[in-house]
Amino acid sequence: MSVNIGDIVGGRYTIEKALAEGGMGAVYVARDSKFEKRVALKIAFGPPKQFEARFKREAIIGDLLGRNPGFVRALDWGTDDGQLFMVMDLVEGGKDLDLSSGPLDER
Repeated sequence: MSVNIGDIVGGRYTIEKALAEGGMGAVYVARDSKFEKRVALKIAFGPPKQFEARFKREAIIGDLLGRNPGFVRALDWGTDDGQLFMVMDLVEGGKDLDLSSGPLDER
């Protein structure tokens, strides 16, 4: 799935800007038209069958852990135009998590 600014994913998430890219996919800032809020939208590279079980597991864990302070919630997941996507809380001003260095309290 090629994603561009202004594209709508999952029938309700409008892409606003690219946020980050990794080995398995890319993350975008999007607007959820249903709840009128900004969210993080992760889109997997590759066919759904390759990542579907992992996305489902990540979404379920994100839902459970997200009920506690300090964890990002998974809000939705599915497929659109043959690509998997996951919607999560957007942490404004967040930075990448580095578990191998830095002060322990930040990790």
